[in-house]
Amino acid sequence: MEPTVQTGDVVAAKPLSGHEVADQVKTGMVLLADNPLKPGTLYTHRVTQVLPDGRLVMKGDANAQPDPVPLSPEAVRGIEVLRVPAAGLPVQALRTGQYVPVALFVAVTVLAMLVVRDDRAREAAAKRAGQDVLTGDGPREDSRRGVFSKVASWAVVPVVLVLALVTTGSEAAFTGSTITPGNRAAAASYFPVPPISAKPMRFGVAEAMFGTDDLDKVAREVNEYPSIAMYYRDFSAPLDMASLNKVISKGVTPMVTLEPWFANPGGTNQPNFKLSNIAAGGQDTYLNSVADQLLAAGSPHIFLRFAHEMNGNWYPWSEQVNGNQAGDYVLAWRHVHDLFATRGVANMDWVWAPNVPSSTTTKLAGLYPGSAYVDYTGLDAFNWGTTQGWSTWTRPWDLFGSGLGALQYVAPDKNIMVTETSSAESEGANSKAVWIADLVYYLNHWGDGKAIRVVAFNWFNINKEAPWRLDNKPENYTAMKNALAAR
Repeated sequence: MEPTVQTGDVVAAKPLSGHEVADQVKTGMVLLADNPLKPGTLYTHRVTQVLPDGRLVMKGDANAQPDPVPLSPEAVRGIEVLRVPAAGLPVQALRTGQYVPVALFVAVTVLAMLVVRDDRAREAAAKRAGQDVLTGDGPREDSRRGVFSKVASWAVVPVVLVLALVTTGSEAAFTGSTITPGNRAAAASYFPVPPISAKPMRFGVAEAMFGTDDLDKVAREVNEYPSIAMYYRDFSAPLDMASLNKVISKGVTPMVTLEPWFANPGGTNQPNFKLSNIAAGGQDTYLNSVADQLLAAGSPHIFLRFAHEMNGNWYPWSEQVNGNQAGDYVLAWRHVHDLFATRGVANMDWVWAPNVPSSTTTKLAGLYPGSAYVDYTGLDAFNWGTTQGWSTWTRPWDLFGSGLGALQYVAPDKNIMVTETSSAESEGANSKAVWIADLVYYLNHWGDGKAIRVVAFNWFNINKEAPWRLDNKPENYTAMKNALAAR
């Protein structure tokens, strides 16, 4: 069959959040969504099946088989509400270097507009002379010109529509069946997003896939663009500088959690990443490559969160595992810090971020690298609810109180960032929405009357061990929106 949505069509989509997908998306609808096979791009495909877990089986109208990867509800941007066939072909040609068709398109458009203007002038002159060019009381040539003028006027409509989609609050894409290499099209989202807030306590988001797509979605829902975007990088690959620069272009400060291990296969027994080996220069090749990347990019301002949650026992850089000894962590941190400083990497703020202390974690005092090596302290803490056998619902002040106090004691001259936090979904009388409101209020006022304060918090927007994301339920977004506005 011929594809209903073809390459070069302009599609306008009604914005749709992840929590609205279950209620509004049905089989047969055409959706605008993040492309799961090409991160950072959009595509339009048709829903062929809604799976029991809420994921969507998608298929391009020009494709014989469904897409190999089901689409998650969080990836949906909107539902198609308007399609203009071929209206995006000039943009498509321009992006692919086909300048001759673009020049012809512009020439025809300009000619049509000139004909319209000339004909209207003739009509005005005829009317002043007492003639009616449309009823025949004048030269037949003028009547033919009037008909041609209307045709030319309609020819300009697609151009106007494309410009309107680009410059107004619509979500638009120049689309095609983008799954197959032979049938690709560029896609872009134009739906405006709210700005970053200037309020003292910054709002950030931690993401599994670094970029701006999910940040845009969160911003639209909470009416504030995250000013910090955090992502995770182990030592198996270089920094994703393309995504880093894309985030920076939005005015967002990246927070790079640099993890000295191989996350795949994971595990704490990784001798190459013993703290003593890092301190002795055993990982300098990789660290220098990261420094090279940042220097080549002009040393953009980033937060570097190296070897986080070091007081626990679940990473190979913990002094409790992997053959590490007391004091090794500080030596490793200082070595990495000095390497970047020696290389001349500027505009880097170092964030030392333990997990919230407990009876099984290492004491923070022996892990703190010292004031000269740290710009901010951080803290990770989650309300697990009853998702684990050992956990219970914990209110924000009970969750963070002792940890914030410990940071104040260890580093009394450093402001604090809550680098990871989230809550499990509501349980009975315990509401996640209320927890969010309490969290923002508590963190924003914790520093009242103190020499230091909480200057930022990152919402952990990844469904991992528990449903942490904001878009799992609509009331979560509403609570965050209201709490951020009130802070």
